Amino acid sequence: MAELDTLGACTDFFDLAKTELPMCKSAADTDDHPGKQNLVARAARAQGFVLATPEYHNSYSGVLKNALDLLSSEQLGDKMFGLIGIAGGDMGAVNALGHLRIVIRGVNGHVIPQQISLPSVYRHFDGDQLADERTAGRVRDFAAALALHTRRLAATLDDLA
Repeated sequence: MAELDTLGACTDFFDLAKTELPMCKSAADTDDHPGKQNLVARAARAQGFVLATPEYHNSYSGVLKNALDLLSSEQLGDKMFGLIGIAGGDMGAVNALGHLRIVIRGVNGHVIPQQISLPSVYRHFDGDQLADERTAGRVRDFAAALALHTRRLAATLDDLA
């Protein structure tokens, strides 16, 4: 996310659509899978996350659910999360974002108050670029909030250590 890079964050884009991950069954079935090992290592290094998902049937994607299930509070706890949801319809992705908040709370993560839900997502883009300044401004504000909260949490945890 270029907005986070501009704010001095070191970002690592992990595209679940281009990553082979095992189905989460048990640690014994998945721990030696290279895709899971890569996911776990990258998540463990991160101080914060942007989780972006389309809303499918009033929730977030199964691919994201599987990836989160392969991780634990060891990799996700005491870290900041920013949430982005997109939807083809007019209602947006508020259900998906609400469900993600519950899951992140369950692994002891922290979700920033700001979130982005883009209804009728096709109206917001011109190719790969945001089509309107209002949405671009929301993305910049979201990135600034995530960077701020992530730095504050990291500093607090450092002080406690």
